[in-house]
Amino acid sequence: MTPCFVANLAGTTGSGDCTIAGLLTSLLYGRTADEAILDATAVGAASVESPDATGGVPTWEAVQARRAAGWPKHPLRIDAGGWRPDAMRQVWRSPLDAKWEEGA
Repeated sequence: MTPCFVANLAGTTGSGDCTIAGLLTSLLYGRTADEAILDATAVGAASVESPDATGGVPTWEAVQARRAAGWPKHPLRIDAGGWRPDAMRQVWRSPLDAKWEEGA
């Protein structure tokens, strides 16, 4: 899980589809699950900066450059049920992740 990137909202039409497209594109590039989650969230955030369904989605390279430049995220303001931030990977970890990481 990861919080949303800060975006200048113009419209939400197609944002879910764009998010999934970002996820699939990331996986096609062979990126890790953590990176794919961040890429998907970034593409979805970019998409809401235009009032139409896909006009706000820049090139893949532009999305990556924006992320690399430190695109800020909204704080997570929910009770995440035991999830904890992984600052290094910029995602949140489930309480079950530790069991998988330990090989259990």
